[in-house]
Amino acid sequence: MARLKTKCVIILYSLIVSVSSRFLPSVHKSTSINQGAYIPFQTEVLQDALDVETREEIEIKELSVPNGTHRIETRSDITASSIRNGQSVSRYDIIITREDNNIRVKAVLEVKVTDETRGGPLRFHLHGINVETVLIGLVTDAHMMPVTPNNFNDILEIWPPSPVDTYILHINYDLPLRKDGVGLYAHNEEYIAMNLHPTNARRVFPCMDEPNLRSVAVTFNFIDMGFEHLMTNTALAGDSETTFQPLQGPVHRWAMVAHSMNNIVNPVPNLVSLYVRRGILNQDQYGSVAISSYYVALNTWTGLDHSQIIEHQDGGLHVMAVPDVHRDWYGLSTLCIWEPFILMENNNNAVKQRKLALVTIAEGMARQWFGWILYPDNWRDQWVIAGLASYAGYEVAKNFQTPPPEQEDPSLIDMNAMFTLDVIQESLLYDAYVDADPLRLANAIFNPDQIRLHIDGLIKTKAPALLRMTRLLLSRQTDLVQNAAQGLLRSSASTPVTTRNLYDSLNAGYKTPVGSGLIDNVEDFLRPWVENSGYPYLTVNLLGNSGVTITQHRFGFSNRDSVAYAVPLTFTTGNNPNFEDLFPTRVEQNNAMINDVIFDDCWIIFNLQGQGYYRVNYDDELWNRLIEALGDEETRDDIHPLNRASLLDDAFNLARAGILGYDVPFEMVLTMELETEYAVWKAYIRNMEFIRKRLMPFVDDDDDLNENIYWRLLRRAIVAVEEEIGWEPDGEDTAMMSLTRGLVMEHACKIGYETCVAAAVDIFFNPNDEEEV
Repeated sequence: MARLKTKCVIILYSLIVSVSSRFLPSVHKSTSINQGAYIPFQTEVLQDALDVETREEIEIKELSVPNGTHRIETRSDITASSIRNGQSVSRYDIIITREDNNIRVKAVLEVKVTDETRGGPLRFHLHGINVETVLIGLVTDAHMMPVTPNNFNDILEIWPPSPVDTYILHINYDLPLRKDGVGLYAHNEEYIAMNLHPTNARRVFPCMDEPNLRSVAVTFNFIDMGFEHLMTNTALAGDSETTFQPLQGPVHRWAMVAHSMNNIVNPVPNLVSLYVRRGILNQDQYGSVAISSYYVALNTWTGLDHSQIIEHQDGGLHVMAVPDVHRDWYGLSTLCIWEPFILMENNNNAVKQRKLALVTIAEGMARQWFGWILYPDNWRDQWVIAGLASYAGYEVAKNFQTPPPEQEDPSLIDMNAMFTLDVIQESLLYDAYVDADPLRLANAIFNPDQIRLHIDGLIKTKAPALLRMTRLLLSRQTDLVQNAAQGLLRSSASTPVTTRNLYDSLNAGYKTPVGSGLIDNVEDFLRPWVENSGYPYLTVNLLGNSGVTITQHRFGFSNRDSVAYAVPLTFTTGNNPNFEDLFPTRVEQNNAMINDVIFDDCWIIFNLQGQGYYRVNYDDELWNRLIEALGDEETRDDIHPLNRASLLDDAFNLARAGILGYDVPFEMVLTMELETEYAVWKAYIRNMEFIRKRLMPFVDDDDDLNENIYWRLLRRAIVAVEEEIGWEPDGEDTAMMSLTRGLVMEHACKIGYETCVAAAVDIFFNPNDEEEV
């Protein structure tokens, strides 16, 4: 076996050397934090996504401060509206009538302007709307006059006949029913829905849709929708069957679903209802139980009862399993989730689906609080909302998948591992690219394309990952992130939230006796992480016989100027390994020494269970000690599976960035023959796919290179999985074993590993079907 290992390593090394100049980076030195710690911070403008002719120039003063961060601007610093300063809409009355696949709309707007700006035109966002007539009234609607609007570049411009401070507008128009999950859209004869988040209100009515424009009353009247059920954020007004109570706040928070789906079950009687397509039976049990658990848990976690969020609320929560689109949903009292994330079988064959579904449901329900009650002052602050929603979602999902004390349940999923792999490690990967955006952009953003790219991008993983690290740093006894969330829900309900609000709320809890005392101020700690893309990596070097030195650098797949991060440190050693104490014992912003920590040539590991938002490099001797421990079946399990995954993930990405030679990660790869844990295989496959996709085309073009090299490497790595887990499902499988089998099997079959392909054929072959498998 040792001879075969050596042969594989030699072949791999020669192959990598052959292609490294084309595909993989060479080792280079990175700038340490002592060689200058300033990065000019600028918003990435995605030119190909934005229309240069319609981009609006927003002038906001920028101040350079240490570490490349910028001052936190108050609301007065942000332009109130990107479309017209001095104008506000105090009332929207939107009457929507369905005519087959077309929608007729009458929008009544009460518009106010300041004395300084009342001589100019009124301006509103709109998109895909065919305006037919516009009537305007001065101060009241007693004498409405027709006017001819200008409609260019998705801006509706109306010149009043006389300057006053209040105008009444009656705008008649039509628009098509869409099918893509934004604006007003429909699916066959199942439902019509309205999703206005984040800038899709302009697809339904002329509006001013910046989230900080909050002194607005919006009323909807839905006529002839064609379905027996009609649900929105609020209750019906009076005796009406089509008009709903007005809602205060920005327009993007409205949502509606009209449908003929079947109320298959009420997960929480009288409070939560689940709807599915007619004819679907016996697939809702697991999703229903999860919804019930999450509803109770989120009420407790937030400290705010969902049914009492606002006056005139539709007090229930109506969850719809929609068959056609998967979009984030932010409407109160309604929640549309893609059908596969609700309907599933309760068995281990569907464990991968359950893994995705449990998180999707939890995050979707959490947005009832973090997204509807709390919303950003400007979309550049969306990281606060997205981070809290995901953080809370994973917390309740983890509790749902945690058995009672002293009990075991093999059907449960390790949600802590899922968070580390799917959130932290995924974010570390994409945050290393040069085009990664910081969590909080330097300037307010108004362009809809840039808004969508930002809120659907890196913030979905980096924000909760950073909050997890912050929670462990701030207090050993109390979850101060949860406390801060509850404080914001009490103090800022239905008002815009800024990054500063989160800092203040976190700091208020940290300054109490439960605070760890490891940092002086939460804002000073978080700003370099929030206002810069990327993150640090630590290099650990032996110091004498028992100590280590730690130096900090900024990580990325291309060269970047340095930023001085305050890094929370956790570590353990082979002398007395303890991977369960995840709370940092010190925070280092500069180079540091730790004495008398390792003895008898043992290993040391930093960043326990990979909970910190940084990577770790080691000197050659320490890497060798770790590889030796991983390669010995008697000592491998001394290292926590999440740290085995982090070591592999860090080594490959450090090599990819040119900081470490590829010999280290490939030596670790050859220890995978002992591995059966899902977390480690997830890290292996994520990184080896990157290698494989770049090496194999080169091998195919060179007759002197062995075309089976990757197949042979996988055959050696897969030994324990093949022997201990196998390819075919077993009634005794745990959920995590099923996840491991599915993950490894997908990768092995993809490269043509024979025993895997044969097993897949046996599993899916139907002897009564003469077609190919």
